Amino acid sequence: MPMTGPLHGAALETLDTFRSNGLYLGLRRGVMLGSTFLRDTEAKNRRILSVATIEEEKECRNGIWIRVLREAKYVDRKAGTLQRDSETTAVDNRPPYRAMQLVHHLKLKYADNAEGTGATVVSEGSVSWRAILGIFVSELSSIAIAITAAVAKPFKTWWLAVYLCVPLLLKLISLLVSVRRTTIHQEKIPAASSSAPKDDLYEILDGNHSFGLIESPEITLRQFFRHYGHPIRDSGVAGRRDRAREVHSMALVYLFVLYFPAGLISSLWMPSNVQLLWLSFQVYMILVMHIVRICGWEHCGQTEGRIARLLQGNRKVFLQAKKPAKYGVIVTFGDYRPSQCCRSEERSEENYR
Repeated sequence: MPMTGPLHGAALETLDTFRSNGLYLGLRRGVMLGSTFLRDTEAKNRRILSVATIEEEKECRNGIWIRVLREAKYVDRKAGTLQRDSETTAVDNRPPYRAMQLVHHLKLKYADNAEGTGATVVSEGSVSWRAILGIFVSELSSIAIAITAAVAKPFKTWWLAVYLCVPLLLKLISLLVSVRRTTIHQEKIPAASSSAPKDDLYEILDGNHSFGLIESPEITLRQFFRHYGHPIRDSGVAGRRDRAREVHSMALVYLFVLYFPAGLISSLWMPSNVQLLWLSFQVYMILVMHIVRICGWEHCGQTEGRIARLLQGNRKVFLQAKKPAKYGVIVTFGDYRPSQCCRSEERSEENYR
């Protein structure tokens, strides 16, 4: 989505998270979790040892698989519903249906490399050509209006063209100053198959979203519920190099705060035809923002969305650690097994009574 519109409100909310989490206090100060640097999913998980034995709930923190499950919004599978008639209704004590929730079952396992797995590789840490192309595509309308303002005969306003290209420049700079993050831990795969880690089943408690089940060895999954993706803060002397990345990222948000008010004030000195062009583009931007929010497209281009789309297409995904590493985690959509999902179904029935 273009960022040449009135985004100062969202930028101010972002700055509020920096202040409330103490990120202005200095080197390695403040808490990243819950800020824009590391969003908190506010979901919980618990390990299911048996039908009658369930461990206590634990925080999922920024768990990437929670966000993947949230993006999996469609499954080409017929929903099973109970057919009732007048006779069965009289003897059936169960409450009527009020909502339908999908049950998604993810399977995770560690792998040294993607060779021979038949999986689609998704790299977690590299800036690909798709990311750069996506930035230019998102600002395509701004670029078109900028060219119009600079070249078209009724306008010929070069400074407005420069102004409209500022968000594109800030986005490209953000790629250079983005914070470094913790990657997937490398595991030691036992040579003997008998000593391989066993799979555990985890239930995801995620409010109004679908019921999630993740099947994985504990050593593979727990890293994603702890510090995976947390910004690294130890590069340079006492972490000054990483602190510089944090400060530059926060400075970019400040520039977005000032961007729209600067254009609004400068419009007072614009010629009437240029002013009409700028105001028309702002109205277009407001409409685009509303459409994006209504349709739920605000997460387009994110890794989680791509993984969810691949999984929904019955594809196997290999989430690869930062290059030059070759190891990573293989992810698939598992089969729905009622014997393991009974606890989720019981809990859903309690929630909707």
